[in-house]
Amino acid sequence: MKKLILKKKKLSRWKYFAFLGAALFAATTLISYPVSAATPSISGSSVPTVTSLTDGSGGLWTVSSGVIYKNGQKAGYSSDVIYLLYLNNTIYQENSAKGFWSWNGSTWVATSDPRIVSANGATSSGSTPLIDSQKNIWTVSSGVVYENGQKAGYSANVIGLTYTNGTIDQENSSQNYWSWNGTTWQPISGRSPASGGLVTPTNTMRPIGTLYSGNGFWEYLPVGYGGSTLSPLMVFWHGIGEDGAGTSEALPAVNAHGPPLLISEGQWPSSRPFVVLSPQHAGTGCPSATEIHNFITFAIGHYQVDPSRVYLTGLSCGALGSADYLAVYGNQQVAASVLISGNAAPIWNSPIWNGQPCKFVDGAGLWSFHGGDDPTVSIAGDNFALPKFIACPQPPRKDVRYTVYPGVGHDAWTQTYDLSSGNDIYTWLLGFTL
Repeated sequence: MKKLILKKKKLSRWKYFAFLGAALFAATTLISYPVSAATPSISGSSVPTVTSLTDGSGGLWTVSSGVIYKNGQKAGYSSDVIYLLYLNNTIYQENSAKGFWSWNGSTWVATSDPRIVSANGATSSGSTPLIDSQKNIWTVSSGVVYENGQKAGYSANVIGLTYTNGTIDQENSSQNYWSWNGTTWQPISGRSPASGGLVTPTNTMRPIGTLYSGNGFWEYLPVGYGGSTLSPLMVFWHGIGEDGAGTSEALPAVNAHGPPLLISEGQWPSSRPFVVLSPQHAGTGCPSATEIHNFITFAIGHYQVDPSRVYLTGLSCGALGSADYLAVYGNQQVAASVLISGNAAPIWNSPIWNGQPCKFVDGAGLWSFHGGDDPTVSIAGDNFALPKFIACPQPPRKDVRYTVYPGVGHDAWTQTYDLSSGNDIYTWLLGFTL
């Protein structure tokens, strides 16, 4: 009898534990625990800038030894992968042979580089990217600006981006405007991604390589720039004393004379309509004809300027280099030139005219200035060429002028550029078109 009771007790304990285990299993089966969905990477994010990418479905993408993995498993066939990009909800890869491929959900499909440079004046108010000339990808997420998926400096409450002449600008909800200089945001006044056109002018340093690889330069944009009317372009070349590497440390030297000096000191009237670009010659001596030609070509292609109203000016070494440029390229790009303390003889003697140098002034205006007692650049070259150009038949000759300041040395430019001598070169330039 005692044995039977013990057996029943043991049986009761077994049933108790069995019931308890079943209850616990049922509870854990019925209760669902929330699982946070992976947040997609910012559009424009890439490996190796970051170690992994997350797509819109939560897939985790990595690259190891040139092979692509999704959620730890090989994603189709890939090899020699050097770049993995998440852009517009699509995963792209680039291999060492510079080939691009996109993932279609099950395999890789050959495609072209998706980083197509945005059109000048393009705008974005959200995740739709803007792509600059260096193929950097710009997006806005939650009011913050991202470059290639990484925060670009400090930004907040951003409502729009615009891409103008190679530069990314932002507008925030307070209608303040900022321009990216390569490392940080600089405040600007009056440019709206929606409306374009400046209401106040801007003067910006452009170190070499940030917008153009050939030269660093100063960029002045006038009131109305970016609106419905293309602006005239003035390109200024400095003297030999301002030569430099085009870096942010070297470029302030360009402000020593001429238009950039007047602009930097607030003595440039906002009513002048020119885009003024003042490049720095990198190296020794004067700028070459090719250097000047390439810079003007860049400027015409990247700025909203009228290619029929391009004007060239320079002082001393800048005037000498400009004359060499005109001797090679004539009036292909430039409607009129103002050359100060230089030498116009190479233009007259250029073989491109086939013995008819009057053809130059048939197509472009020329005004040369020189100090009568210049000890640095002899006045002889201008004394030789300018009377000959002035003697060319008119018509078809356009306006040619030669001004000598008696008793003045090498610095014939200060009184010319600031108009204190009474020679309004700016109004004169605007009278010419190609």
